[in-house]
Amino acid sequence: MGTYILLIDDDSEDIELMTETILSIDQSSSVISFLNPLEAIQYLTTASLLPTLVILDINMPQLNGEGCLKRIRAIQGFESVSIVMQSTALPELGMIEKYKELGAIFVQKPSTYQQLKLMLTKLLAQIQEVTK
Repeated sequence: MGTYILLIDDDSEDIELMTETILSIDQSSSVISFLNPLEAIQYLTTASLLPTLVILDINMPQLNGEGCLKRIRAIQGFESVSIVMQSTALPELGMIEKYKELGAIFVQKPSTYQQLKLMLTKLLAQIQEVTK
């Protein structure tokens, strides 16, 4: 079974591009996506299978990335799930450290397809190494 990835981003074009890119890198991956972080949290509270990786947008109208990250970490079993926070803009000073304290890493959203594919290739390789 491939990597199980959960995408949470309020931009449907970003979700579509990331999903297509992940599947072009690893066809055995399974991708589930949510445009609304509150719906994602609801899904995760009842999910029978934990995702291997969560990619979470920081700037969303219903609930920002930090709030969503805290709620995900509060769900039983999600203490050690790999979470990547992302945004087109660099976060405010001190926020990257705060994400690290909550067990997540920050990556800036790539501006080209090649950069996106490279970033996702590296993330998937790291995740597959950890889950061996």
